[in-house]
Amino acid sequence: MSRTSHTERAEHAEHGRPLRFLRILRAIVVIATLASPAAAQTVNPPEISAGYAAVNDPKSETVFRTGWMVGAAVPLTSWLSLVGDGGGNYATVKGFASDTSLSLYSITGGLRASTKLGRIVEFAQLQAGYFRESGSRFGITETNSSRILQPGFGIDFPLRGPVTARGEIDVRFIKARPGGNEPGYHVRFVAAGVYRLR
Repeated sequence: MSRTSHTERAEHAEHGRPLRFLRILRAIVVIATLASPAAAQTVNPPEISAGYAAVNDPKSETVFRTGWMVGAAVPLTSWLSLVGDGGGNYATVKGFASDTSLSLYSITGGLRASTKLGRIVEFAQLQAGYFRESGSRFGITETNSSRILQPGFGIDFPLRGPVTARGEIDVRFIKARPGGNEPGYHVRFVAAGVYRLR
């Protein structure tokens, strides 16, 4: 097999990843739409959330273990909400002469579909927004920014009253920018507390 053919197949697989995730997200949204009438009758109140976030960058093999996120959601229907969140992540890569300090920041907004199964609420969401990454070494900082598409899914588990615990996984697809960053993707893990406004 030629190197050109192998490269073309790899590029095709890279471009196909967003489509696969969007198909999965669409299927989850359909499931949420067809949820039982009892679950659909409950309209979730507006919410605010905050918590811990970690990001894995498979391309550079870097894990950003230090991070945070804040978010909010406003219901549009009994199962669909308008959502938005922002966050930051940080990592230090050891070097021979100097360490490199890395930081990631993002802000996104979009839609979330939810369905209630017993006490647990499952959700899938699709957001889009902006992303900025910076790297500093020897006192010199380089910064790139780009647009992102971020599908994700998660669960909410009630704790007490209006407070719930959330676990969430997002995949952040990063768009290439001429003269800037290359295309890629990150996987974000979130553990957060949610307060539902009554």
